[in-house]
Amino acid sequence: MLTEDNLEGLQEVVAIWNEWRRKYQGAEANSSGANLINANLSYANLNGADLHRANLRGANLKGANLSGANLSGANLSQSNTMAANFHNATLTDACIQDCNFHGATKLDAAICEYFH
Repeated sequence: MLTEDNLEGLQEVVAIWNEWRRKYQGAEANSSGANLINANLSYANLNGADLHRANLRGANLKGANLSGANLSGANLSQSNTMAANFHNATLTDACIQDCNFHGATKLDAAICEYFH
């Protein structure tokens, strides 16, 4: 399980995180409530991660794989989501104020009852 201590490495070296995800494919990535303000998570493999109520304000999510992730109640304000993959992700109650969505951002089959 991903802990606060592991998040520092995640912010600094996405390649190490992605290798860990490849090696331990069945491991649960639980980062619910994590403080990831301005984190550089570009091209990170966050497939299926539990990021509900995580603070991703200003985070760089360019090209990140968030398919199937739980982002309910997460703060995505001012984040860069260019070419990020939100396929089948849960975005209900997420804050997307000033979020940089782009034509290449994949939102197909995303679950979102409401946002703010």
